Amino acid sequence: MDLKNFLIEKCYIFQDKSPEELEILLERTRPVIKELQKGEKISSQGDKAGYLGIVIRGSVAVKKSFSTGKVVTLATFGKGQAFGESVLFSADPCYPADIIAQEETKVFRLSREDLLFLLKSDREILLRFMETISNRVLMLSNKIELLSLGTIKQKIAYYLLRQAAREGKDRFSWEFSRNELADYFNIPRPSLSRELARMKKEGLIGFNRREVEIKKPEELEEILLD
Repeated sequence: MDLKNFLIEKCYIFQDKSPEELEILLERTRPVIKELQKGEKISSQGDKAGYLGIVIRGSVAVKKSFSTGKVVTLATFGKGQAFGESVLFSADPCYPADIIAQEETKVFRLSREDLLFLLKSDREILLRFMETISNRVLMLSNKIELLSLGTIKQKIAYYLLRQAAREGKDRFSWEFSRNELADYFNIPRPSLSRELARMKKEGLIGFNRREVEIKKPEELEEILLD
């Protein structure tokens, strides 16, 4: 699959374009394709934000480092997902966290100037870009709500119910590794593992290394009300 067909099929920002329309638009830009190894930084915390990134292959993680040495995974982005747009047009366009390849990864990079050209040239791309930013704001709001919950069990219940709603089903693949999920919840991994095991024993959920299944969604909802 060539680049324009991939962007139309996998990237939400370009999904309403025909191959011919997108080819005409991209001919007036200078995108860069960057290949990265697992663990390689795409951008570092504090770097000036100068481009929109789209994952073509592999996945990337946004990781925030603190002076205590703690590292928290804020988000992950997989094939077809865009990243970096939230700070690109801010008053202080610097990345607030590291962006790191989680595996062998290929990234499509579009400069701020080229993105501006696309947004000015095409109303549908502009609207989808704005929707993407709005979704990021909602994601941050969800993260704040999750961190405000009092118990680990509530955090797990909230996260799994939200994932199920997003996937449209009660059985889905893990979004994060166990370490990354513990970082996301801002809790120790052993504490997360113990609570997951308890919830599995109680019949609330079932899981293996690849997938998790919500077996009693009503009871998970009740946990959030405790």
